[in-house]
Amino acid sequence: MKANQHLHQIINGTLVLSVAGLLAKVLGAIYRVPFQNLVGDTGYYAYQQIYPFYGIEVTLALTGLPVFISRLVAEQDNRQDQLAVARLCRRLLCVAGLLIFAVLTLGSQLISKMMGDTHLQAVILGLAPIFLLMPWLAVGRGVQQGMLNMYPTAISQVGEQVVRVTWIIGVAVIATTQRWNSYRMASWAMVSALVAGLVAFMILIYTNLPLWKNQQRHPSPLTKRQLTRRLLTEGVLLCWLASITVILQLVDSFTVKRALVVAGGVSEAAAHASKGVFDRGQPLLQLGLVIATSLSATLLPSLSEKWHQGDRQTFVHTYRVLFHVCIMMATMAAFGMMILMPLINTFLFKNSRGSGALMVLMLAIPLAALVSAFCAVLQSIHSLKPMAGGLFAGLIVKCCINYPLTRKWGIDGAAWGTVLSLLVTMIIVWQALPQLLRRHRHGGKFVGKLLTITAFMTVLAGGSASLMKCYFGGGRLQAALVLLVAITIGAASAGWLVIRWHLLDDEELIALPGGKRLVTMMTKDNKENDSNETR
Repeated sequence: MKANQHLHQIINGTLVLSVAGLLAKVLGAIYRVPFQNLVGDTGYYAYQQIYPFYGIEVTLALTGLPVFISRLVAEQDNRQDQLAVARLCRRLLCVAGLLIFAVLTLGSQLISKMMGDTHLQAVILGLAPIFLLMPWLAVGRGVQQGMLNMYPTAISQVGEQVVRVTWIIGVAVIATTQRWNSYRMASWAMVSALVAGLVAFMILIYTNLPLWKNQQRHPSPLTKRQLTRRLLTEGVLLCWLASITVILQLVDSFTVKRALVVAGGVSEAAAHASKGVFDRGQPLLQLGLVIATSLSATLLPSLSEKWHQGDRQTFVHTYRVLFHVCIMMATMAAFGMMILMPLINTFLFKNSRGSGALMVLMLAIPLAALVSAFCAVLQSIHSLKPMAGGLFAGLIVKCCINYPLTRKWGIDGAAWGTVLSLLVTMIIVWQALPQLLRRHRHGGKFVGKLLTITAFMTVLAGGSASLMKCYFGGGRLQAALVLLVAITIGAASAGWLVIRWHLLDDEELIALPGGKRLVTMMTKDNKENDSNETR
């Protein structure tokens, strides 16, 4: 009875956290569309240049470090040890947060100079204070997650994102009406991180009162040296994995604009606008990865449990669900957006500038989804070195090729830099998987069906869009109508073929949004057909 209650608590908590994470990610992607529409490509550039630093802070405070801390807390035998470890972790993270704050504040001029735009210094200074709050947010969330209470993390995450998005849109409206320059607007937009962080802290403080109180100290079962070592290995690796696309964006911030100017024939203003156009792909990339990465995080505990229990059959089956659903959703989202990109670009961002680069960037969706899935498996079997090697190799590739590719091909080259770096990472982490997974006998058949279905979907959606565009024209309102029809046709055809060709089994279908209802309907239809045949 107690074991069932514990299992129910885990499943319920995972569901709450997944829904909150999904909602926060969708909000975090969608707000950029009205924001870009209000401030234009140049204003969007000023904001996006520094955004990767915020994305890294989010990883530290919301995903990577809370997961690491929750593991530390779950390992302890009693409440006093849990709180003692959490307090020690908070002290170490306060030092780290202070160091990052100092680097960003004192080095803001140098960082902006390295990015090729000294006006970005004010934007960096607007963001830096959030790192002082990071330790309190990460530990507050991690402690509760370690005790299987996911609600504080979920509520604080959604509350933080709502406040931040509201602040940013408000700043964009004021900046537009008051005619602020792009850098003033971006620096005030970055202040949203601190305001939203304080709101999240207020939410968390009520659920972690024993942690904040100055009660009698209990010695930590882990020494400072032990915890530091684990923080610099497990903690850093978890954060790196969670922020892989953000770190690649950070490389873009240091290379793309400078490469565009150095390449010749491009003015500073034109380079700013081009980088802003390239950054249009980030919310699209984020939305494309929402389902795939959420599923990886959800199935990780199950993979880990089955591996350590020696239940290889269930482990392989869980991996198959993860692999099939991740790659199917990511591949269809990527190729669907690629074929419709000029229309998506026009509808969301007013014009179709940079559609070629954005199409290339969408190839990163299935690659990043596979990296996420494969790394979830490696985490579950505690094979961390190959994962670290793959992530590091991908980053080195991006750093080495991004600047020369951008000089030669502009923002198209930067998009290829992201794709190639993720490809390298994906190959390395795939090679590190256990052989029983790499030899998975259903993989080839599944991939063949998936590519065929995706091709049909792409042809139908792209063909219908081309025909309608010839009839309706190429304006923004017309693009919205054409997209609505094309997406409906593409999704309906893909869904019908997935069911008709049995691409996914019932358990894999249930992992999809609305999948449970779909399986129930299919089972009912099959029973009715069997009954009719019997008659």
